[in-house]
Amino acid sequence: ADVCDPASIDGALEGCCVAVNCAGIYRWWLPNPSEYQEVNVEGAANVARACLKAEAIHRLVHISTAMAYGYPADRPFREESKVGPHASEYARTKHLGDERVASLCHGSSRLSVVTLFL
Repeated sequence: ADVCDPASIDGALEGCCVAVNCAGIYRWWLPNPSEYQEVNVEGAANVARACLKAEAIHRLVHISTAMAYGYPADRPFREESKVGPHASEYARTKHLGDERVASLCHGSSRLSVVTLFL
C-alpha cells in the first residue's frame, strides 16, 4: 500500500487483524523536503486513520527510530524523556509522525498501538 493513498491502505488492511507500518523516507537530503512531511507524518497518520476505521484491526505496530528523540538532555534517555533538537529532517518528521499516530489513536478502546524505536 502507498501510505500517501488512504484508499490503498484500506484495501491492504482487508482480512487483517494487525497492521505494521514501516514506511518512511530515510534520507539525509531530498530535493523536495516536503516528501518527509508527506510520508513520515501524513503517511503515518493515514495508516493510523485506516486502522481506526478497519474494525478487524486491533493492533498497529508503528516503526520509528531512536533518532526521533533528537539529542535529549537526559542521558541515557528513556521513552519519557523530553525530545531534544533533531539532526535531520528525517528525524524531526519521524518524531512528528510518532506524535500524530499517538494523538489519533489515544483513547481507542479497540486499537492498541505499539511504537518501536529502532
